Amino acid sequence: KQRYVFAENNAVIFNDKIKETLINQLNLDESKYDFKFQQPEGKIGKVLASYDYTIEGFDSFSNVFSLLSDIEKINGLTVKDACFNCEIENDELKKSTDDIGFKVEGDIYVYSKEK
Repeated sequence: KQRYVFAENNAVIFNDKIKETLINQLNLDESKYDFKFQQPEGKIGKVLASYDYTIEGFDSFSNVFSLLSDIEKINGLTVKDACFNCEIENDELKKSTDDIGFKVEGDIYVYSKEK
């Protein structure tokens, strides 16, 4: 029982709108950021699963650091890799003069309530 309580308090709770919820919590501007979220095959129905995510786009250096800070504040999100001044090959994203390309990769630990 303690493991379930720990997982519930330290992971993102599973629902059908996880991606939309995280976009809102992180205040991601979808014209500047591309948020890719992938549910791994074969992990559906598990109590605790790890999903991969990638956020890439263009923004100021300080805003990217704020984004990293916001990611670390959300239980269940981790940062595996962060790249600054990266080449971003997405013509749909807006880029201002002072913006840098960035890419953040990590894991989302997702908790499915007991059945």
